[in-house]
Amino acid sequence: SGLLQNINIELVDIAKEKSIISWQLEKAIKRTLDSNQKIILYTTRKGFGSMMICRNCKYEFKCSRCNLPLIEHEHTKLVCHHCNKKINIPAICPKCRGTNLISLGVGIDKVFSVIKKLFPTAKILKIDKDTKKLHTTSYKLNDIIIGTKKLFSYPEINADLVGIINIDNMLNLPDYKSEENTYFTLVELINRTKNKLIIQTYNLEKNFYQYFTNNQLGQFLSDELKLRKKHNYPPFSRLIKITYQHCDKFKAKKEIDKIYKMLQATSYMLHADLIGPIPCFIEKIRGKYRYQIIIKLSVNSYQLSEIKKIVESLPHGTSVDIDPLSLL
Repeated sequence: SGLLQNINIELVDIAKEKSIISWQLEKAIKRTLDSNQKIILYTTRKGFGSMMICRNCKYEFKCSRCNLPLIEHEHTKLVCHHCNKKINIPAICPKCRGTNLISLGVGIDKVFSVIKKLFPTAKILKIDKDTKKLHTTSYKLNDIIIGTKKLFSYPEINADLVGIINIDNMLNLPDYKSEENTYFTLVELINRTKNKLIIQTYNLEKNFYQYFTNNQLGQFLSDELKLRKKHNYPPFSRLIKITYQHCDKFKAKKEIDKIYKMLQATSYMLHADLIGPIPCFIEKIRGKYRYQIIIKLSVNSYQLSEIKKIVESLPHGTSVDIDPLSLL
C-alpha cells in the first residue's frame, strides 16, 4: 500500500475528551500553523449538530413532515435536511417552557465555531453543500479548511495535516456498504494528506481502523469480499429495493404486506430471498410513511422478464431500485 508510505496515521480516543477537538489534534493544528502549513478538518454533517433538545425535559425538535431531527444552522434556524423545512429557533421549549436548549452531535458549524475560538488569528474556510463555487485563490489564502464531502469536489485541495473530527456515524449505518463507503472516504482524505492524518473515534478497538494504522488497505478489500460472499451480498448477488410510501401509515403497512405476499408467491421462480417488509431507515419523509422489501437474487439465475412482470403489477406509490447504491 504505497498510499500510506509517507503518512503518519494516529487514532485518537475522543470518548475521553470534553471538547470535540482532542488535545492531540489541537496540538497538531497549533504545530502546523506555527510552521505556516495547511490543515484540513473533515466532518460528515452540515449544520451545528445532529439534533436540538431541551436539557430540562429532553424534548427533541423534529420535523412535523418527516419526524426527523431538525438541525441548527447559523444559530438562528432549525432545518430539516430531508424536506428543507425551516423554522426559527424558539426561545423556549414547547413542552416544558424551559430555556435550556442545546444542539447535540457534531456538524460543520460547530467545528468552525470551536476552531475559531481556539485559533482566533487563523484564516478559516468552510466547504459544505451550501458553499458557492470556489476559485483556486480563495482556498489557498486560508490556513484551515473545514469540510464535509463537498470538499471532494476540489481535487486540488490538500494539506500537511488532515484531522477527521467524526466518522463513526458512517460506520454505524445499517447498510452492508457502510464500511466500504467509510473506507473510500478515508482513502480520499489520505490522498489529500502530505504528512499526518489524525482520526478521532469513539471506538478505538474497531477492527476497521486497524487496516489503516497497520498499512493493510488491500487486506480490507479482500476481507470485505469474503464477508459479502458469506452473506450473499453484491457482487455475489443482485439486489432490488421495493419501497412503498403513503401519507396514511396504516395504508402504507397494508400495501407493503400485500406486495410481500405477491413476491413470496413468485420468489421460488426467481430463486430469490426476501428481506422485509420493514420500515425504511428514514421512515417518514415529506409527510409520507415508507416501507421497503429487499429482493436478493442469485447472479446466475437473474430473470429480467420475470422482474419486469413483477414491477408492472406493483401498485401506484411503489418505487423500484435495481442494484441500489444503498439499502437505507
